[in-house]
Amino acid sequence: MKVKYWNVFLSGIILTGFLFTGCEDNITNDEITEYAQVRFIHSAASEGYLDFTYYALDGSGFQPSVYDAVYGGQYGYYTFVPGTRTFKAYLSNTNIGVAEITSDITADHKYSVIAVDFEAAVDPNLLMVQDNSTNIDEGLSRIRFIHASADAPVFGINYSDTVSLVEELEPLEVSEYYDLIAGTYDFITFDAATDTTILDVDPVTLLSGNAYTMIFSGSTGEFPGPVFNAILYQETGL
Repeated sequence: MKVKYWNVFLSGIILTGFLFTGCEDNITNDEITEYAQVRFIHSAASEGYLDFTYYALDGSGFQPSVYDAVYGGQYGYYTFVPGTRTFKAYLSNTNIGVAEITSDITADHKYSVIAVDFEAAVDPNLLMVQDNSTNIDEGLSRIRFIHASADAPVFGINYSDTVSLVEELEPLEVSEYYDLIAGTYDFITFDAATDTTILDVDPVTLLSGNAYTMIFSGSTGEFPGPVFNAILYQETGL
């Protein structure tokens, strides 16, 4: 028997009031004409406000991209010089760094730097993923899923209660993109080991030609803070 636990859903949260830099202000190479784009997403349910920063190319240290990021919010995209780049999250308005990641970014590509809970809700991490960069056929939408909960089990994802989409998604795993016919979907997550429903996501509408990321985060009961939930983030048109 399937049991419904929680149903918390926020759709496409985009917060811009706390943004500070849209493009690096320390670029000195006038020959650079192509940039990578990066957005920042706060999905670490254990943390309050976060500041997202990047390490400056001139060696001046970490510079702010976003102050006071709130849980569930996405910020960007912002332009960055491609190459090997380091991003770091701090507790807001402090010098306490909580997570850092270094990765290569490529010109004309988009990326997401995501703060997530890791193993325990007091141990946040940064996850960096490449976003969609290819065209989507008319009448279709594109969606992927990220497991960002510290205590949720390996889960699968169905839609319309019967159609299997993802068989197993492990903690911190990022699914492939799926092309679905544009329309409204009822996604359901279930424990892959017991087939017990964990979360019925409120219906979401996927628009033709648009790409999305759905992030599952929060606690299934072991940790304080937001309960296990799903948030849909639009990539196209940002």
